[in-house]
Amino acid sequence: MNDRILYIKWDSGEMEIVLAEFFPTTIERFKKLLRIIRLDWQNQDEIIESIQAFLEQAIDDRHNSNAEIRRHQKNLTWVRKEHEKRSGRKII
Repeated sequence: MNDRILYIKWDSGEMEIVLAEFFPTTIERFKKLLRIIRLDWQNQDEIIESIQAFLEQAIDDRHNSNAEIRRHQKNLTWVRKEHEKRSGRKII
């Protein structure tokens, strides 16, 4: 898995998500992405972790504006909550 592109496969299809183009996003689009990620049940934890790593890196990127960093931080909060729900442990 490329750290900039997510590859999601399920029984009847597949999808590639370019993270830099998808994020920052709205909660509605994020929930749609989660529904698609759940279709790839064998790799869903790895996919969520990749999104989290991408957002952490985007927050640290000094080229992003403060507003964009805040949007990435909000998205990261959503991803961490989803990861906690799946793994049963709190992410710091």
